[in-house]
Amino acid sequence: MSFFVAIVVVIALVYIFLANSYSCTHIDFYGCSALNILITGRKIWIWAPVSNFDQLKSLFPVDSSLNVFQIVEKNKVEMLKHQISWCIQEPGQAIYLPPLYGHLVINLEFSISLGMSFIFKNQVDFSLSWVREHVSSSKNPKKMLIAMNRQLDIGQLFSSRFLSQNSSHTASEISSISKGYSHTVQQTKKKVLSDDE
Repeated sequence: MSFFVAIVVVIALVYIFLANSYSCTHIDFYGCSALNILITGRKIWIWAPVSNFDQLKSLFPVDSSLNVFQIVEKNKVEMLKHQISWCIQEPGQAIYLPPLYGHLVINLEFSISLGMSFIFKNQVDFSLSWVREHVSSSKNPKKMLIAMNRQLDIGQLFSSRFLSQNSSHTASEISSISKGYSHTVQQTKKKVLSDDE
């Protein structure tokens, strides 16, 4: 019961992938936790904690999907040293990744899966700082906000009403979080306007 109480928001989507399609090595938006339930097909999952994300990216670059088994075989010791794990997901199996885990997924066959992203109560402040950092460092903050909103309604996530109903933050903390988000959005709008001129 306490697990579900700890969740701020859950987003669930059905994903359909062609054989040999893949996601590059990444960390999910907002540092979300993720749950993937495979309905049909087979997938390879490779993951590591954020502290070893650079090693994960260097071992599994964008073009690694075709020879992933060779990379795993050749780098077993290096993977163990950097807490890089892997598995083949079969139909009916679920994969859970904790917050801030880097990962890549390769679809060995045509696959259909149910994917869910979680943001826990104790992640709200981190999620806000993640949004600030990625928006402020983006060359195109408007595009970045649109991409973020495809993953999760960030306006809802940081609204006072939503936080008061779904988190354990105090009223003053909620006010501070919501103001922080509003400030981020205002700064982004100013940057977008100045870039358009």
